[in-house]
Amino acid sequence: MRMSLKLRLAILIAWFPLSIVSLVTSVYVLKMYARVKDGQTLLALQARQLLVKNGYQFYASLPQVLGTFNGAISAEDARPEILRQFLEAHDSPIAAYARTIVTASDARQIDYRLITAIAMCESNLGKKMPANSYNAWGYAVYTGESSGAEFANWEHGIEVMAEYLSTKFYSQGLTTPEAIGPIYAPPSVYTGNSWAKCVRSFMDELI
Repeated sequence: MRMSLKLRLAILIAWFPLSIVSLVTSVYVLKMYARVKDGQTLLALQARQLLVKNGYQFYASLPQVLGTFNGAISAEDARPEILRQFLEAHDSPIAAYARTIVTASDARQIDYRLITAIAMCESNLGKKMPANSYNAWGYAVYTGESSGAEFANWEHGIEVMAEYLSTKFYSQGLTTPEAIGPIYAPPSVYTGNSWAKCVRSFMDELI
């Protein structure tokens, strides 16, 4: 009888701390679950803000585990996709080369929007230019002439333009359409800097 009572006391003594530990563990798990749900909601809101930029939407898979969202989706990463969708929206033949534009611009440390905006103002993004010239930028098309330089393909044209903008303008501290316009399109100065205003407006669409 005494052994049975001792056994019962031992079980009771052992059960009490175990029940406390179990309770604490349950509370902790519930709190962590609530934090995960809150985190997933926050991630969804952050992603929604990133997914829409100037009306052009890009898509990415959200990580499923809290804590893995580490800035992998960023405006910088989105640039080729935003640019591609902009070009496609205007039925541009350059749409497939959006990443080439960004890469060439980054390599010369120029604003990636500039090449596209100039193409918009000079040739409606490559739709109105001398046939088979791949020259959407009016490059080396001088006043009074209807044609100018010809490139081997779109990649060649983009690389030449990036290098030209870098060496001719950026290296001289001329980094804005307003500073570039008087040299790139001199007649536009007499029409209220129309070239610079045009380029600026399309650059602003791609912010």
